[in-house]
Amino acid sequence: MLQFGNTVRAAEVPGNVITKAWITDADGNAFKEGAAIGPWQPFRVYAEYKLPDNTVKAGDTTTMTLPIGFRTSAPENFEIKDGDNIIAKGTLYSEKPGKIVLTYTKYAEEHSGVHGSFYFNIDVNGDEQSESGKIPVTLTVNGKAIPAGEVNFKKSQWVNQPLRKVGWMLGDKTRGKYDIRVNESNDILVNAKLVDTLESPSVEYVEDSIRVLQGKWKNLGSTEVLKPEKDVTAKFKSENRIKFEGNRLTIDIGNLPEEVETRGFQILYEVKLKYEPIAGEEIHNKVDLTTGGDDSHKTSFYKIRDAGGVGEGYVYKIRVNKTGQDGAPLAGAEFDVIRVRNKQKVGTIKSGTGGKGEIGKLLRDTYKLVETKAPEGYMPLTEPIMIEPADFGTNKIAERTIENKKNPKINICGEKTWDDANNQDKKRPEKITVILLANGEPIQNPDVKPDENGKWKYGFKNLPKYDNKGKEIQYTVKEEPVEGYKSKIDGYNITNSYKPEETSVKVTKKWEDAGNQDGKRPENIKVQLYGNDKKVEGEVTLNEGNGWTHTWTKLPKNAAGTPIKYEVKEVNVGNGYKSVVTGSAENGFTVINTREPGKTDVEGKKTWDDKGNQDGKRPTEIKINLMKKVGDGPVVKNETKTVTASDGWQWSWKDLPEYEGGKKITYSITEDAVAEYTTKVDGYNVTNSYTPGKTSVTVTKSWDDANNQDGKRPDTIKVQLYGDGVKVGGEVELKKATGRTHTWNDLPEKKAGKTIKYTVKEVGTVEGYETSYNDANHGNIIITNKHAPEKTKVEGEKTWDDADDQDGKRPEEITVNLLKNGAKFKSVTVKPDADGNWKYEFTDLDKYENGEEIKYTVTEDTVKDYNFSSEGYNIKNSYTPKETSVTVTKRWNDSNDKDKLRPESIKVQLYANGEKKGEAVELKADSNWSHTWNNLPEKAKGKDIKYTVKEVDKLKGYTVSVDDKDHGNIIITNTHTPKEITHPKTGDINKLITYAMMLFASLIVLMGMIVSRIRVAN
Repeated sequence: MLQFGNTVRAAEVPGNVITKAWITDADGNAFKEGAAIGPWQPFRVYAEYKLPDNTVKAGDTTTMTLPIGFRTSAPENFEIKDGDNIIAKGTLYSEKPGKIVLTYTKYAEEHSGVHGSFYFNIDVNGDEQSESGKIPVTLTVNGKAIPAGEVNFKKSQWVNQPLRKVGWMLGDKTRGKYDIRVNESNDILVNAKLVDTLESPSVEYVEDSIRVLQGKWKNLGSTEVLKPEKDVTAKFKSENRIKFEGNRLTIDIGNLPEEVETRGFQILYEVKLKYEPIAGEEIHNKVDLTTGGDDSHKTSFYKIRDAGGVGEGYVYKIRVNKTGQDGAPLAGAEFDVIRVRNKQKVGTIKSGTGGKGEIGKLLRDTYKLVETKAPEGYMPLTEPIMIEPADFGTNKIAERTIENKKNPKINICGEKTWDDANNQDKKRPEKITVILLANGEPIQNPDVKPDENGKWKYGFKNLPKYDNKGKEIQYTVKEEPVEGYKSKIDGYNITNSYKPEETSVKVTKKWEDAGNQDGKRPENIKVQLYGNDKKVEGEVTLNEGNGWTHTWTKLPKNAAGTPIKYEVKEVNVGNGYKSVVTGSAENGFTVINTREPGKTDVEGKKTWDDKGNQDGKRPTEIKINLMKKVGDGPVVKNETKTVTASDGWQWSWKDLPEYEGGKKITYSITEDAVAEYTTKVDGYNVTNSYTPGKTSVTVTKSWDDANNQDGKRPDTIKVQLYGDGVKVGGEVELKKATGRTHTWNDLPEKKAGKTIKYTVKEVGTVEGYETSYNDANHGNIIITNKHAPEKTKVEGEKTWDDADDQDGKRPEEITVNLLKNGAKFKSVTVKPDADGNWKYEFTDLDKYENGEEIKYTVTEDTVKDYNFSSEGYNIKNSYTPKETSVTVTKRWNDSNDKDKLRPESIKVQLYANGEKKGEAVELKADSNWSHTWNNLPEKAKGKDIKYTVKEVDKLKGYTVSVDDKDHGNIIITNTHTPKEITHPKTGDINKLITYAMMLFASLIVLMGMIVSRIRVAN
């Protein structure tokens, strides 16, 4: 199978140069009894030669011709040497018949008595040798036939296999070639994939050498051919079906159904060795084929063959004798055996009893022995031992005696020191464990106790100085942890330090003062920690910033071996607070401050300045109003009391709170107007004076605006007094500072004998407020300004981006959260309305808070499998539906188009749930009558879509069937039964001619009888 392109051009040396010839197997061994070789299987031809003295010139040649039916085999060039001197160069020619030519050098010309032997490789040409049996091998030199023996040839009977692989060396020993044959029986292939692996090291693919051929294998008995052969390499490469990955080649062959006739493949490629191999070396390879769940596996190797050389294959050994410097044998040494040529580790040598060890099945090559483990107690070698090809003797063994030096011994000692105030807390153990480490690995761990002098000393003796790699061992020590102690190592000495136990004490302040109703709570207080009744550190400040809590840490737990008693006391807090401390040092202390809220009384009395009720105008009762003002807030009526002479015209309110919300309460009183009397309030006392025709009017402003929530309230307003609808005096300003109240005194009571009707009106309007008046009693007219805080609403809509809920992932409801200035405020459950819209709204929302406009935003509780986004108050949820694909394949059942009715192409249409999907697609033979639709939606409205494929036009003469059980492989089969043509037989034709002649004769007779009768009648 290997062809060499050399052509013979040489001048011949006369005489009997070749004196003897014989044959062996490919490894140089005599053929075993009954052994046979097959076609193209190499074997060796050996020849002895003797050159005539003083005759041969440089450039002269000797030509050996092979018999017909034999071929030369690689390598095509070799040398014949005398030591390092080249006598002749041999060249193999692939002509018919094959030839081997020796071309002599200057060395042959200048020396006499030149003789020796050489060998080369040949094989039986399976294309020319048709019969099995013994075939004589001869070399014809200068017209003389020299017999070399007989080779027992066995013609092979070719048996089809799913996978076959062979390899051989090319003319260049660093290159080889492989031939892989797939599907020799032309079976249907399903998802076929071929994986080829180079198993020998330092071998790589020649990527641009690959060829992929497709056809149908034809078995010729002793061989096979691929017909019709089509090179599909470029197609496979363009479709990324050929992949080289290091020492692996993958070819994706794919699907080849029944309608594809050519389902066989041949893959050819070359490999290159990264080194110069030697004769007898094996280059290994394997290949795997998977198709439709079936696996095929083949291993293959080819040998490096030589000519004129001394290579004999894997038959050599390396043997070592391991000894000490005194010559004593040493066991336990280990060596890695590395082949230098390709850096391959070929095995391991271990020295056993007697110090001997060996490794076999080696090539005659250069190796290095790297000692990985030295015998116990000995130093390892630091340099490898080299084995050269010349070191192998006639017994094929390279033997070495290797010495190791002993490993020196050292001693280590150390001492334990205790830094624990002479074991003050009685924590020191009775013994410790010291660990000796060699290069970080523990090797000894003795217990150590104090000696009679109280010293904690320890030591380690007879330690090896070097490790098994010849490096000095780094010895270190450590100890098993001693509870409560810290360990510090200095060289081989260890110091243990013990820190006394520590604790912590926590204090928390608790206030019981009705939520600081009186506003007396200080901004901070101080506490002091005591240990055994002595101050510990300084005072600590507690306040709102540190949560009214503090923890003292790293406190000594004991003193003189006894636990310290810790206490916490509060430095005087004042402001009427009482202090109580509860808790413990272990669980924490709580300082409780208690204060009773402040109370006050309001007491007053009525004084009548009416000359002892001279005019009888004094009423039988009066009404006194208790007014309340908190801080800078408005004045409001708190309570009204009816007072009579039986009360001594006195009034009082007991146990009134002094504060509210931490703000001081200011109490005042007013009196409902007493007809014909003027009123004067002094503190909580009232004097009523009677002056004819005089009265007074009091007005108070009240705000009803949710404590100025929207910040709309003005600082001041103006009011105007009217008498019988006519202005009385000028406008009066009501301010926050004056409690927004005013009294007009010394007003005439009557006019023209009639009582004047006094009223009060607000000047102008307050924007955003509605004004109402309560003037049933002009002694206490109340003007109320009411402002309804502005309201707003938030409304939005949910949008779904999920292909109309194709996969059925959309929930029945969602939860939308309303955030007020970033904090969650309200939530609402949203469902689709009758029109399928997901709308929501939040109504009656305050627009302002503390005078600032509120910022409303919305969020949504997580919807599984959806992504959230929002724009304003509208929410969008996105989900990417799953996709699938549909593949259709056209199958023809028409006896390979026997009647030539099959069209060049057909069109098919994809349907989804019975509806057309996209445009019709054309199927052709070039596309293997197949097409795949990708990126198709897998579901619609949560249910799987049923995909089908139909043929667009009906083909004349064909019936159609569809197999769509699996939309990943829908098969449309067109069936046509060819017509049978019936030809008449030769005998039938002869009978027809006879019948026709008889009919013709009958007609003539009949006509004669008719004519005769007519004559008679006449």
